[in-house]
Amino acid sequence: MWVEKNLNCECSGIFINEKANQKAYDAICNICSKKIQIKASKKIFKPNKNGELKILGSEYKTTLKSLNQSNGWDLYLLAYNLEDYKIEQILMIKSSEINEECVIPRKKLGPNARRAGWQGCYMSFNWNDSVNVIYNKLSIDKTN
Repeated sequence: MWVEKNLNCECSGIFINEKANQKAYDAICNICSKKIQIKASKKIFKPNKNGELKILGSEYKTTLKSLNQSNGWDLYLLAYNLEDYKIEQILMIKSSEINEECVIPRKKLGPNARRAGWQGCYMSFNWNDSVNVIYNKLSIDKTN
């Protein structure tokens, strides 16, 4: 709901939430039909020692398939504070920066797992080249 009320597309359109559990994307622009995926976290997103931002993705094959369909999707990363119900950081990675090389498969779940055989992924991006800081309450320097 926060995205629908507070984030606008680059074309000035409004992102409309898709139904729950939509594969690959979470909202779509009401004007240009740009799709976005949203990842939210209680922790601030920041690069590792190698300057990479690594986040937990969704199902591996579905993610790869969605990258090859139409124009893909932009990725929005939102860090929030539950104590005061505030957004502390908004990052955006354009669809042009998201490709198969960014998607790293995780180990498949073992035979005793509830979802045996399911395979998730990580997504990895170069912080300086791919990550666009939209809002950062903590003013983290993009080069750190």
